[in-house]
Amino acid sequence: MKIAILTLGTRGDVQPYAVLGQALKQRGHKVTLSTARNFEQLVKSYDIEFAPVEADFQEVLNSDEGKKMMKGNPMAIRWNLHTWIYPLITNSLVEFYTLAKASDIVLYHVKTLADSFADQFPEKMIRASVLPIVETTTEFANPALSGLPIPKFLNRLTYTFSNLSVKLLSKPIGQFREKFKLPKKYKVPPVKNVYGISQCFLPVPHDFPSQSKFTGFWFGTAKTELTEELTAFLSAGDPPLLLTFGSMP
Repeated sequence: MKIAILTLGTRGDVQPYAVLGQALKQRGHKVTLSTARNFEQLVKSYDIEFAPVEADFQEVLNSDEGKKMMKGNPMAIRWNLHTWIYPLITNSLVEFYTLAKASDIVLYHVKTLADSFADQFPEKMIRASVLPIVETTTEFANPALSGLPIPKFLNRLTYTFSNLSVKLLSKPIGQFREKFKLPKKYKVPPVKNVYGISQCFLPVPHDFPSQSKFTGFWFGTAKTELTEELTAFLSAGDPPLLLTFGSMP
């Protein structure tokens, strides 16, 4: 099966997906991970195919104009959106969509805005997340707003902020859909969700749909051996708390 993995962001938004891709390849699938070109070496170190997109948002943020934007300078924000950010978004969507069309299954980070073309083939789109920031639940507030004193009765409302990205970035999304002659008006369809989270760390919320799955953390296998001193320490006395769970999912 040809599986595409789409992600954008910093290393923390890329490495877990490379680990996931490696595990899928080991199970016999052909895996291609698509993300910013600057992560090529990292992705290839997991022995999976790499499809670059010209969307290095980290470089934008590290630039002088990006730093002004991060400080809330309204002129810098407006300039960067139209000059840098919007073109990067449109270009990345073109690359992501092209790869997705040629794949049997598409696993995607919500930051890629792949929700904006999920209506074209919803049956093969699977939203993959390392944080539960998209699907609504009454059990806890959106982790993206952690630290804020949010009353429990507002928990579900906090997820609307994460779901506004497609609407706020309607201009570059519209340019992308126009390029491929997709309908201007569309609705994000229900898709399956998988999370790189262990149920021993966070139980699946009772109000999540049945098609939402916690798979366990996406951790790779360490290439270095533990030192004899550390191994002896871990073997002596009572086991650490983490090991008392036994085999974690």
